[in-house]
Amino acid sequence: MSGKNLLKDNLGWFALGTNVVVAIIVPILIITNTSDKVPLLLSLILAFLSFIVLSCIELLIYNQKQHKERVWWKINEKSDLLLHNIRMDIHEINKEVHDKDDLFYFYIHKKIKELNDLATGAVTHHEIKIDEAMLDITKKMYDSAFKGTDDSVFMPVFLCEEEDKKFFFGSELPKEYFKWALSKVQNGSIKKIKRLFVYNNSSQLELESDSNMLRLIKFHIKHDNYECKKITSTTYNRLKNDSDLSELTKSFGIYGKKYLYTERVADINQIVGYYSKEETKITKYTNFFNQCWETAEDFSNITCLPNEIVDINYVFTNIER
Repeated sequence: MSGKNLLKDNLGWFALGTNVVVAIIVPILIITNTSDKVPLLLSLILAFLSFIVLSCIELLIYNQKQHKERVWWKINEKSDLLLHNIRMDIHEINKEVHDKDDLFYFYIHKKIKELNDLATGAVTHHEIKIDEAMLDITKKMYDSAFKGTDDSVFMPVFLCEEEDKKFFFGSELPKEYFKWALSKVQNGSIKKIKRLFVYNNSSQLELESDSNMLRLIKFHIKHDNYECKKITSTTYNRLKNDSDLSELTKSFGIYGKKYLYTERVADINQIVGYYSKEETKITKYTNFFNQCWETAEDFSNITCLPNEIVDINYVFTNIER
């Protein structure tokens, strides 16, 4: 028997013993503190009633605890069933493998190791490494982060490097993310989107001629609850160093007060990044973003015509460069 179960059993016996003792002591106190002697039968009745009342209270507390455990089990039973099935299947695979270089053995155990590392990171560091396109999970994350409250603000950073622009406008995933974010703005789940453009020189913004960059900026100007600003990489890096964020090498995004995404690699062939829910880390990056936002400049020279259609298709239509 485990120590936890032994403790539960001991507590149960302790509670029962307490009920019995109280049921005996209460009548004795009543008898000794009353001028008229209480009949023995009445004392026994009082003892029995005390025992019943205390037992009912104990059962009520026990039932509440059991209900919480049943709720916990209902939440976790699906994952427990999956883990059980995995263990059984792996056992069968191992029985059939006589060579450790077997492809099935190698690949399955590689995935188990990755899952173990993933779970360990989630528990110890409150972050998950994302190295694949997980559109469905990202949508779930949007639903979780944005509930229509005042702090439901999405704050993405856009680095205006050539490879970043190629990924953003040349891959289907950013368009899908952009579309999903727009739907959350339209239904009120996201209160505001504040996109910060970081550039080395003005030519990176591509404002002199029709470009996807210009169209993206116009989208933020045209649509309600969208804002965008620009900041030079020199200022951005200075504020980053002042904020002690030397680990930040690529772009990042803040999802309300719930999640932080820091990018490692983003191109058409590969996506690698980390989602974190560590409150102190989110606060640190949020403060850094706000400092940049206060220092950044508006796109005051960019305007949209009243009848100009600036939608998602307009932004992501491929323009020959």
